[in-house]
Amino acid sequence: MSESKKLFAILRVTKLHQHTLYIVHKHNYREMDVPNAQEGIENIHWTHDGSDKTIPQLVRAKLKEYPDLRIQKNSVLAMEILLTASPEFYKENTAEKIDEWERASKQWLMKEFGDNVVQISTHYDEKSPHMHCIIVPIKMKAKRKRQNKAQKKVNELGDAYESMSLCANHIFTKESLTRMQTEYAISVKKFGLKRGVKGSKDTHVSMKVLRAKTAELKLATDQVIEQKIELKKAAVALNKKTENMNEKQANRENKLKAKVEVDNAKIIEFNEKAVNARQEFKDSIVEIINEKAQLTSSILQFHKEVRDERAEIKNEHAAIISAQNKHRKKVEADNAKVIHASEILSEQEQKSKTFIDAYFSPFLTNLDIAFSQVGPQRIKFLKSKLDEFDENLFKHRDNIPVDVSTHINKRLNTLRPKKSSLKY
Repeated sequence: MSESKKLFAILRVTKLHQHTLYIVHKHNYREMDVPNAQEGIENIHWTHDGSDKTIPQLVRAKLKEYPDLRIQKNSVLAMEILLTASPEFYKENTAEKIDEWERASKQWLMKEFGDNVVQISTHYDEKSPHMHCIIVPIKMKAKRKRQNKAQKKVNELGDAYESMSLCANHIFTKESLTRMQTEYAISVKKFGLKRGVKGSKDTHVSMKVLRAKTAELKLATDQVIEQKIELKKAAVALNKKTENMNEKQANRENKLKAKVEVDNAKIIEFNEKAVNARQEFKDSIVEIINEKAQLTSSILQFHKEVRDERAEIKNEHAAIISAQNKHRKKVEADNAKVIHASEILSEQEQKSKTFIDAYFSPFLTNLDIAFSQVGPQRIKFLKSKLDEFDENLFKHRDNIPVDVSTHINKRLNTLRPKKSSLKY
């Protein structure tokens, strides 16, 4: 055995739930494909009751021994402990020595966990032999009942009692796992195995992850080799492309040099034109200044004329406003006259109506009656009424319009009896 190489005792713990018990059983009993396992090598399996039950059956049977045991859906039903050593330990020791290691490891398991151990599988078909131990994490645990009414009133805790409980988190604590690592290393110290570095941050990498990392590394290595080949090809092509580019660059520089000479000649010509243009610009500026002075004078004259025209317009506007005021006053006076004439006409019409209603209408009524009974007496009566009406007409002549008086007279003339008819 090499003294320079340290050999370590290895202990790892895994929590097992209901659904993982079947997977662990298939793996431990090789009922599934295990890529790194060699065919034709026999493994050793031990059960606490000597039966050929599966791991899930063994765990359930152990739990049924405690009917009051409380099991939840996500409870940890079992713990799997893996015991092994550094690969060099198995390479440098005989089969008898490895068998002694197996017995010592099993003895430590039974001492540490006792009746809670339900199954142990020792695998020799992998590169490094190792042991899988299935433990049901149950122990007596102190608990308290719910408070009764009296206890609640005085704020007293419920009654204490003890019962068996599934408590993986209480059995496998950080401190207990550290102790297990130390005690297991002591139990196999005689085989030259030592405990790992206490408090180390190193973590275990599973074979599945290791194989995946190895495949990734091989793929990355192949890709690097391919990239190197491609880089060599690219370097050759780049050198050739560089030579072509240098040649093109030289041609381009020669063309650029010729173009620069032509451009310099154009710049000299442009500068000369620029000097001439600058002088023409100065002359144009002087001319613009003179034109500006003339334009300013014209604008001032125009402003004066505009002010004069505005003054005339203002005067004309004042005259128009004065005329409009006079016209408005005249219109208002005419309107007043019209209103007065209308009032007079209305008054005369009212007086005519009153006269007609008072004298002429009764006269016509009497006249109709008289003509209905013509006779000497009636004619005399009619003559008296006509005379009376004439007197009233003459009496009220100032209150009767001329056209109304004329109309009445015409009507009366048609009604007057002829002189011959008045001789009765």
